[in-house]
Amino acid sequence: MKDYKVQLDTKSEEGQTILADPTNDDINCMHISRITIFDRKREDSEEVSVCKYEKGGHYQITNEINSNTDNPSDRRDGLIIYFNPEGSTTKELALEIAQHKGNMYLNWRSVK
Repeated sequence: MKDYKVQLDTKSEEGQTILADPTNDDINCMHISRITIFDRKREDSEEVSVCKYEKGGHYQITNEINSNTDNPSDRRDGLIIYFNPEGSTTKELALEIAQHKGNMYLNWRSVK
């Protein structure tokens, strides 16, 4: 899996900021394919509620112990948004958002 730098493209005609595809500078068309939310009961808790949503309305909510292997945050809540970029050789990208000491950390990684 390769990690990519998070970049924003401000070239939108509507004046909005676009989340840029880190694998292809020429194309910024990406489609959200699924989302995973990690909700820790309290800081450093081993118990985490995990909500997984997939395109088409499929979702699952579970309470897991020691489920930090996928959580982008080691100690708090986290979020992963999965994208399928158009025109990219990468099949799926994951934008990981991690909370730590009040800061939000963003990281791209290729999934498949």
